[in-house]
Amino acid sequence: FTAKNLQWYLGVDFEGPDQHAGVYLFAEGHSRRVDFKLILFNMDPLKDKVHTVNDWSTEFKGKGWGPLKFINRTNLEDTGFLVNSCVRIGVEIESGPFE
Repeated sequence: FTAKNLQWYLGVDFEGPDQHAGVYLFAEGHSRRVDFKLILFNMDPLKDKVHTVNDWSTEFKGKGWGPLKFINRTNLEDTGFLVNSCVRIGVEIESGPFE
């Protein structure tokens, strides 16, 4: 997707520890970083899970950054995060790009 005139993509790592999946924002073809918010949407909007990321380390410029344990894979369906066999994740860019 494009945001702030730059290409980004969202990656999900299902090999996270303790039956969790990590979610990462990647800089597609550039080394800029941004502060961002991830939203794991629930059937009940009051139960959406939100994680704010504003600590994108300089050593990961041009690479992905995000929470290692964002999605608990063991109870997605029972907790309302799996809807019609799909998980919905949103990204909100909260800052301008920076080095």
